[in-house]
Amino acid sequence: MMKRIFVVTLALVLGACVYPTTQTQVVDDRPTVSVEGAPEGSSLLVDGLVIGAASEYAPTKRAVRLQPGTHVVRVEKGGMILMEEKVFLSGGMFKVFKVEGK
Repeated sequence: MMKRIFVVTLALVLGACVYPTTQTQVVDDRPTVSVEGAPEGSSLLVDGLVIGAASEYAPTKRAVRLQPGTHVVRVEKGGMILMEEKVFLSGGMFKVFKVEGK
């Protein structure tokens, strides 16, 4: 009987020993850009690099994450530049570029 009480007491004491835990949360606060009004078949370029179909980066679909700093954002279709803007983006910014009807 004493052995059983000892085992139960030991189990309760050891069960109460909990190592401290910490949680680390990583926040991605890189600036993001989207393109509004881009026609089908147009391309999104950032600093001369093709990112993809500009229509896929509409604000309701998804955005491109960039490093903070100065970037040239351009939308073109068939070699014609529909929109081009040089912009400084800082951490946490969300910028929507609008392509006017061309």
